[in-house]
Amino acid sequence: MQSALRLARWEWFRLHHRIPFLVLAGLAFVIPLLSLVVRAVQQTGWLPTLGDSGYFEVAAGSLAIVSPILAIVLSSFTHANDLQNGACRTLTARGASREAVIAAKSLVAAALLLGFHLIVLVAAFLFASALDPHFSGWQAGTGSVFASWMVSLLYLGLGIALSQWQQSGSFTVGVGISIIFVEAIFYPVANGLGSLQNWPVAEVTAWTLWGISRGLPGDNGILSAAWYIPISIGYIAGLAVLGAAAFRKFDLRAGSD
Repeated sequence: MQSALRLARWEWFRLHHRIPFLVLAGLAFVIPLLSLVVRAVQQTGWLPTLGDSGYFEVAAGSLAIVSPILAIVLSSFTHANDLQNGACRTLTARGASREAVIAAKSLVAAALLLGFHLIVLVAAFLFASALDPHFSGWQAGTGSVFASWMVSLLYLGLGIALSQWQQSGSFTVGVGISIIFVEAIFYPVANGLGSLQNWPVAEVTAWTLWGISRGLPGDNGILSAAWYIPISIGYIAGLAVLGAAAFRKFDLRAGSD
């Protein structure tokens, strides 16, 4: 455990000095911030409003779009790229166990995703306290923000598992984001066709990553949001075990391989 914590501190030191990571973090925060700004402008009457959603709901909605992609890219930064350039092999050659290496990288990535969600939640709180006289929707919105963090952990696990396949950052990002977009486009269409033909398509897609990402915030009427909490924990644990098992089994690439 102590070895994993030491590696986690080193991982964070390396990560927050990488310019691409800092650019990614800034771009990821810009999207929720812009959504809050647009909601504030709509409240002034300068833009036509698209609904009466509060700032917390707006923040949660933007996070639902951003956080899965951020998790996939973060898994590439913390894991796939280090497999590709031989950094993981160097760590194990210096005596670190493979279990400690993958635990440290996963811990740092999960903590960063939590920090990102908390920063967006604080931003929503500041907008709401300054501009919303009723301060409405904070209970449901706060729950949705933390549900979004759990969803991001699902895709983080997916990204770490994909990292083992080709040990390539570009492969992990390409396949991971492709899965997100295919799910977002294909499953709603399949559900619509299933409802027209009375096929149980919605019941099946409710158990996919896309279904869980909708169910945790309470958007899916098939199962209540509470049921998705243990389901999502099971998925996260399964993906973590899969990624760790592959990391232990496969050869680690040297930087020149």
